[in-house]
Amino acid sequence: MSVLVDTIVMPGMLVVVPTGLRLAGVPALDRIRRLWPLFAAPGAVSLWLPRGGPATALAACYALGAALPHADLDGRHAWPRQRAGLRALLGTRLAEARARRLPRPYYPDPHRTAPHRPMSHHPSHRPRRQDVMSTLTYPEVGATRLGPLPDGYHHLHHRVPVGRGRADFETAGAAVTGWRMHRTSGTRVRASTARAEPGTSVRVSIGLGPFRFAAPCEVVWTAYEKERIGFAYGTRNRHPERGEECFVVELADDGTVWFTVLAFSRPARWYSRMAGPLVPVLQRWYARRLGTALGRIVSAS
Repeated sequence: MSVLVDTIVMPGMLVVVPTGLRLAGVPALDRIRRLWPLFAAPGAVSLWLPRGGPATALAACYALGAALPHADLDGRHAWPRQRAGLRALLGTRLAEARARRLPRPYYPDPHRTAPHRPMSHHPSHRPRRQDVMSTLTYPEVGATRLGPLPDGYHHLHHRVPVGRGRADFETAGAAVTGWRMHRTSGTRVRASTARAEPGTSVRVSIGLGPFRFAAPCEVVWTAYEKERIGFAYGTRNRHPERGEECFVVELADDGTVWFTVLAFSRPARWYSRMAGPLVPVLQRWYARRLGTALGRIVSAS
């Protein structure tokens, strides 16, 4: 999913906001611009900390600073807005913590139908249903295979040819399900199994040094079929998004090998919500990058 959100949001905090305050040309905002690093620096640090008290405190400091420009513009005291912002921030954190401790039931849609290929009835190929022991953060588990994609999410569909013939199909399928495609694209992957299987824990991370952050996922379904190979993983706790993404290689009737990325997602944390329209752009870029990496693997085989 969106593994570059933190990297995008941090420059926005440190550079874009003070630049906007300067370009606004309002004298009342000059003092806020000079003090902005005192609020932006803790907020930027909070992006790279695990969820907990320290990260929440630093994020609250950023929220405090974000309320100050409103007070200077309208002449009213900022504290009511600051208190409201802090209550909203802390209330969201507490609600998420309670949600993690409570089981989230999954009610499948009886009218849902398969998109274009019948689903295999082998147990290892069935979508993983969310149960009381699951740490998945969304209820529509398996929707990338069963369809249709649920409403209320951003949808991503990227399809590109990566080869031709049975040999290329087998090579591409092994690269997708064995994590080679992701690693070739520059993504660091830590998985609990050598190849994708339902229930596999996956930790996808990208970046460098202290600016590398991880997105925990879990494989929810796999397909190891004659003309279709792939898997999907869903988001777990501490992922910046909620949703599911699948990576599938298909051998068409004319011999073309197609690679498809299909996903639905929505922000799960305050900073991914702040990134707004940048998230879908990064997701499309990442899908294209995976397709390019897979094409290189197939060409070199």
